[in-house]
Amino acid sequence: TLGDLATPELSGDIAVRNDGTAEKAVFRTADGSLRLQASPSPQGILLTIDGLGWTPAGLSVRFESLQAMALLQKNRLLVQRLDTTFLGGILKGNWLIDWSSGMVMAGEASLARLDASKVSSLLAPALRLEGELGGSLRMRATGAGWQAMLENVEANLDAEMSRGLLTGLDLGEVARRGSGAVVRSGTTRFERLTANLDIGGGRVVARNIELDAGL
Repeated sequence: TLGDLATPELSGDIAVRNDGTAEKAVFRTADGSLRLQASPSPQGILLTIDGLGWTPAGLSVRFESLQAMALLQKNRLLVQRLDTTFLGGILKGNWLIDWSSGMVMAGEASLARLDASKVSSLLAPALRLEGELGGSLRMRATGAGWQAMLENVEANLDAEMSRGLLTGLDLGEVARRGSGAVVRSGTTRFERLTANLDIGGGRVVARNIELDAGL
């Protein structure tokens, strides 16, 4: 178990040395979408993780492909060298989850060619974006349990989008009206958009917006 989250049902093989200690183990999910190779080390259990079309329990995110190295210790899992294809693009980074006292999650990653509509629906449903998304992501979450932690995700995203559409706000109209004006609707179509996004507490704050929308 990882806190209040049970791992998927696994089967596999354990290789044992002549002295009875474990040498390595290989586990798979029933549908073959996730494969774990485990071996003991002085720091903990070393994991090599491979996934193909894997959807973690309790999440709506599907990992089309997944490769990672990880270290499992008592009450925490450190995922290193994460390389995965999901949400229509590529994510590379590292991730830590600790369940020694409640649940804590933290990670950072680089993003390339993600489907912005899928990302915004996952992290910020009120922000309706279309286009290709890249950049760097840092995130953290805490909670009493797994679901509570996922509901308290705070993220910072240095984003760069291309060939996109923002629904719900006309940034051109904001620029025309000037400082202090309020614009509550509209759409913005753009060739390129860069911004720093703070996501959390049910809202998105965008800073340092640079927009290229032709004329």
